Amino acid sequence: MKNRIEECRKQAELTLEEVAAKMNTFLGNLKAAENASDPFQVLSGHGIENLAAVLHVTPAYLVGWTDKKPDKQSVGATIYLNDREASYIDLDCLSSIDERFVNGRDNFGHEVHIPIHSILYIAENLD
Repeated sequence: MKNRIEECRKQAELTLEEVAAKMNTFLGNLKAAENASDPFQVLSGHGIENLAAVLHVTPAYLVGWTDKKPDKQSVGATIYLNDREASYIDLDCLSSIDERFVNGRDNFGHEVHIPIHSILYIAENLD
C-alpha cells in the first residue's frame, strides 16, 4: 500500500490546515495520516472517503490500491432548490448524479444527497 495523501494534497494546492478545516478534523490526525505507512491506522474508511473527496481523487488511488488517477477533478456546483433562487446549496465537490439524487460534498466537507425532485437547476462552478 502506498500513501499518496501528501502528493494529492500538494497537487490540489491545499495546506494541511485547509484540508483539516474542509474535513472538520484535527490537524494532528491529518498529519499522522499523511505520515503513516497505512493511513487506515489513523483514519476510518469514512475519513479516507472524506479526504479523497476534498482532494478530488478516489479513495483507492489515495491509499495506493490503484495507480489509475481520476480522469478529471470533481467540480463544484450551486444547486438551486424548488421554485426560487433564494434557496440553494453550494457544493465543493459534485461527485455524481443518479436517477434520484445529486451527490456531493458541501463547503464544510459534509456528504450531501439532494433529491432530484427538489432541484430547480444546477450551476457548475468552474473556477
